[in-house]
Amino acid sequence: PKGIDGAHLGRVMWALGLPGPILQAARTYNDNVTSVRQHISNEVAKRRDADPRRNWCCICVAVVGASLAFVLFMLFRRDLTELVKTEIIVLQHAADETGARCLDGTPYTYHISRGFNSKKWLIYHEGGDWCSQMLRVDNKNERENWSCLARAENRLGSSKGSNMGFNFRKYGKRFGYFSRDLKKNPLMHDWNHVMLPYCDGGSFSGSRPQPTILEGKQLHLRGRHITEAIIADLVGSKGVAHATDVVVAGASAGG
Repeated sequence: PKGIDGAHLGRVMWALGLPGPILQAARTYNDNVTSVRQHISNEVAKRRDADPRRNWCCICVAVVGASLAFVLFMLFRRDLTELVKTEIIVLQHAADETGARCLDGTPYTYHISRGFNSKKWLIYHEGGDWCSQMLRVDNKNERENWSCLARAENRLGSSKGSNMGFNFRKYGKRFGYFSRDLKKNPLMHDWNHVMLPYCDGGSFSGSRPQPTILEGKQLHLRGRHITEAIIADLVGSKGVAHATDVVVAGASAGG
């Protein structure tokens, strides 16, 4: 048995009263097994180091792995592009210089998903009602977001949380124009996609010089300045100046 040397085995057999020849045979067997094990181990090590086919096997495995990775990339390249090249743009300089702010005063933030066709752009304005009154609604038939004060406390009036990014893939499944699927979106699946969140409450068109103060909160109605800041940024530094095709779209208050 492994781990039992000949001397120990001999003592066990002697204690059992086995005759001398059997005792000697057991010792010889144990020594031979140990010798054979060592010989096999040495031969395996020599062949492993000497056989050049082992190196070729490693190379083949590496090539197969790289080929598989390339195939997977080609199959899912649109999703990979979306994940790797999605950008979060915070227009802090515009907020400081021109007052391009959301209702609650946070700097405007938008999102870009880069496509393979880098000179074609879809620029989409999000919708979501107007805040047609400053005070909170007191009629159950009115929507809460019709109040600028209430709206400033959620994503339709603030850019807080925008650093988490925008899920273009999920939005694309619901609305086909952001889809990276060739069958669902044959025209614009590989374009650059721009999502412009709606956070000013006035359809990207407000221009009140000073904020309104209600319940101790400042409300900034600066939608037009947000629009101007977006255009300046897209054209000046994001590549729209070199575009061959640009589609400007939107829904509801963003349309």
